[in-house]
Amino acid sequence: MPFPPEFIISEARNAVKDGALELNIIAQDIAVYQWEGLKLPGLVERISEIGGVRWIRLLYCHPDHITDDIIRLIAENEKVLPYIDIPFQHVNSDILRSMGRTGSPARYLDLVSKLRDNVPDINIRSTFMLGYPGERDKHFRELISFIKKAKLDKVGCFTYSPEEDTKAALLKNDVPPKEKEKRRDELMQVQMEISRERLASFVGKELDVLVEEKYDEKTYIGRTKYDAPEVDGVFYLTADENRINTIVRARVTDSVEYDLIGELI
Repeated sequence: MPFPPEFIISEARNAVKDGALELNIIAQDIAVYQWEGLKLPGLVERISEIGGVRWIRLLYCHPDHITDDIIRLIAENEKVLPYIDIPFQHVNSDILRSMGRTGSPARYLDLVSKLRDNVPDINIRSTFMLGYPGERDKHFRELISFIKKAKLDKVGCFTYSPEEDTKAALLKNDVPPKEKEKRRDELMQVQMEISRERLASFVGKELDVLVEEKYDEKTYIGRTKYDAPEVDGVFYLTADENRINTIVRARVTDSVEYDLIGELI
């Protein structure tokens, strides 16, 4: 049962009153939110009207439930960040069906293209599960091919382990632990190269940075609009003054695999 919109908006107001500049809209699948006809885009539009909120980030949208209205929300509402977390989980159709999902590499690539066509600077994050029962090497190769074609901006992955009271727990856990780890390492190596290349493209550009903590005498740690808290990279900012809990303009001077480095303008 979803929370009523008035409760969510009240919580958002309180967070902003306490100093929050960024609000993360999060649930197992926010794309299906509905309360008496009010859907996610309408709810987020109301949240964006709260004075003081600067950034709104959408986390965890099931790929089958992302509508044109959600894409339009990201493209047109200036407070909604060009960022979305889509937990694809896998791309092979047989594995997805076993998970109770629909989908295919072609469908998911079309979704990625549609998002980028409508929101050119969007960053797309996803998570994948490796070693699910029945995952053969050919299924994994199909996933690796997708990762290389989609060039997602952020990717996390984890290895399958059975959970009680799930249908998957009844399946034979037939992928050896070492093979699961090997697949995870390979996928993350592929993604690291993609991430390194995409982050390098920011060098020399100016970005807004939400400053969150002090690292040393002249270095602060923050995040850009392309980085969700705790799961994505950070921005190492050189500054002569304390700007914690403000959004500042910075120039990117360098990048590493997952993080950016820059200076206050």
